Amino acid sequence: TSFPTTDGKLDLLLYPNPADSYVNILLPESSDISVFNAIGQLVYQINSQQHVYIDTHSWANGFYIAKSDFGAKGFIVQW
Repeated sequence: TSFPTTDGKLDLLLYPNPADSYVNILLPESSDISVFNAIGQLVYQINSQQHVYIDTHSWANGFYIAKSDFGAKGFIVQW
């Protein structure tokens, strides 16, 4: 499964946004995934995955960025 964008490139899919207790990240192919908080600290990392379920219930409210080989997306954790 691929996730084309309007410019034809493959992209990552992230939901729900805002997240409360979890976030799903889907990629068109396996890729390393890193998540950073708003001040650039690495808060989560996993290697070579295509679908990742991340438990965010213990994370602080705020803005996060998920990065992979297929781009980056911002998301909010909000209780």
